[in-house]
Amino acid sequence: MAWRSVAEHYHAGTGQWSGPHSRCYQTLLSDQNKAFLQLATAGKLMFFPWEELPYEEEWYKSGFECPSKYMSLFLTAENRELRQCYESHQGGGQGKWATTFMTPSFALGSFSREILWNQRRALLAYVDNGGETTYLHLRCLHDGYDYCSAVFYSDQVDAHVLFGVGFLTNGGDTHPSLDKMNGSIEASDFRLRLEIGGCLDRISAHAHRDGAVIEIHNTPVRLRSWHMAFGNADSDEAVPWKWEINREEGVMGIDLVIYAGQRKTIDFRNISRAAFLFSLLFGTREEEDFVPEIEEDAEHIRLRGTWREREMRISMPACPVEQ
Repeated sequence: MAWRSVAEHYHAGTGQWSGPHSRCYQTLLSDQNKAFLQLATAGKLMFFPWEELPYEEEWYKSGFECPSKYMSLFLTAENRELRQCYESHQGGGQGKWATTFMTPSFALGSFSREILWNQRRALLAYVDNGGETTYLHLRCLHDGYDYCSAVFYSDQVDAHVLFGVGFLTNGGDTHPSLDKMNGSIEASDFRLRLEIGGCLDRISAHAHRDGAVIEIHNTPVRLRSWHMAFGNADSDEAVPWKWEINREEGVMGIDLVIYAGQRKTIDFRNISRAAFLFSLLFGTREEEDFVPEIEEDAEHIRLRGTWREREMRISMPACPVEQ
């Protein structure tokens, strides 16, 4: 079962393990990961000359080997779609689902619901960038560090993801349980970021008020905003939402700034509206044909539409909620 899962999620076009990932310590495969796969496939996957293989002593005589029946999944660049329930809800409910869609040029994966912890990859893509790999990864940053009490919701149909981000009132700040935020945080910067990393050559990106248009080698990517709210419904202060593009420490950030300024308290218990809804589309420019409907009441906000004759929908809390 383990080898089947590894093989099914391997993206031959980029040599990466497709997302989403429920536990992840690095976004790109390490040299040790690649060496392991090279040994396990007896060189059918080749990342290094044998004399330069970064070998781990603990592998000696361990006997790991990929079963031959799964080998073709590692070697074939093809369209592939996976949908798996990874956490069921007791007493019914939809549970949590992981969806992965691959083409020879990119792999796109998302969870139906998950926190944006830095050890998870709730929305993750790998793109073949002229023989090198570029990744895209959604983050919520509190003063530059991943914020655990941001919650991701999505529905994915092949290369198209509808997704939303909401917030908890009793989750963690940098860790789900070790540093509970007790309803509020102190922050000088709070933002959503679609991070682009790996190979940054052959990339163009243009931000506008409603999203961004990105081109990675020959793969177009379109990010679109459908709903943005953070504050109190009775406030007279309109937020001038906009996306911006930033480069720092070897990555490109497509950023939606929620707050930037003097350090202040953000009390999620006193915020009546905090919900963001977006769509992300890979490999096509057909987004113009997708016009979703938005429904909102006091407790929830819903986004739904039809994409290639398949219904897409998400429902999420309209304001911060308890975990």
